[in-house]
Amino acid sequence: MTMRHHTLVFEQAPTKIFGGVDPEDTHDIGHDAAGERLDKARGKLAELQAKMKASETWALLAIFQGMDAVGKDSAIAHIFKGLDPGALQVTSFKRPSAAEASHDILWREHHAVPRAGQWGIFNRSHYENVLVPRAHPENGPSPHLPAALTGPNMWRDQLEDIVYFERMLSRNGVKICKFFMHISREEQRKRLLARLDDPHKAWKFEAADLIERQRWDAYQQAYQDVIAATATPFAPWAVIPANSKPVARALIAEILVDQLSSLDISVPTPDPEVMLQARQALGKAS
Repeated sequence: MTMRHHTLVFEQAPTKIFGGVDPEDTHDIGHDAAGERLDKARGKLAELQAKMKASETWALLAIFQGMDAVGKDSAIAHIFKGLDPGALQVTSFKRPSAAEASHDILWREHHAVPRAGQWGIFNRSHYENVLVPRAHPENGPSPHLPAALTGPNMWRDQLEDIVYFERMLSRNGVKICKFFMHISREEQRKRLLARLDDPHKAWKFEAADLIERQRWDAYQQAYQDVIAATATPFAPWAVIPANSKPVARALIAEILVDQLSSLDISVPTPDPEVMLQARQALGKAS
């Protein structure tokens, strides 16, 4: 565990489920203070994004995971509000199409990894490929997998493949920040009810939400196993208490600032001769 938010960020398997993070914990941050801290962090993120875009060396891949109604969409919207859209891409991963499912479990996500100088945000990610089947074992493994590869070690092997994938990205200049937004079951119930009562959000509710909620314990265990198996120094997990949306957003933004500030980012130095010619052409002496 590292950084100022050491109680939230794990570079190796946490000793307690979700690192013992309480979804109710606000870290003594009030509602107004959370907004102020988010604004401050967002300003720093804008500076870091500009440097990374100019440098064209490092890229950022921020991964957001969590149970239904945890607030991933709104967190992404608030945290990255006002940043350069030309250097930022958000990708939401839904149920894979038949064509996508016929490829390997990392195929469609790898296509969406940001290039150097860009920021990529994954709203859900390659982790869905190991989480959903674990919570729904009745569906069985992918029909495209040879039977010889679907034995008792299949999940361990796929989690190992994810670690190798993230290591490869890291070695190619992709800074990976993974966020598990942690809410309580009761808080999810309240949010789903509020969604039903809000005419602007009711469209988001699906019957499948109730089916997934019935698998709460299975998902909690699956997430614990996934975090334990894939928390590494090059792709750490941050477990974010998310019962308070403003606090969750502030903590995520500050962790992003901490992670990106540790990178060695050098902005290219302009050619003095080109600068002189430009000033002369624009009618301004050096």
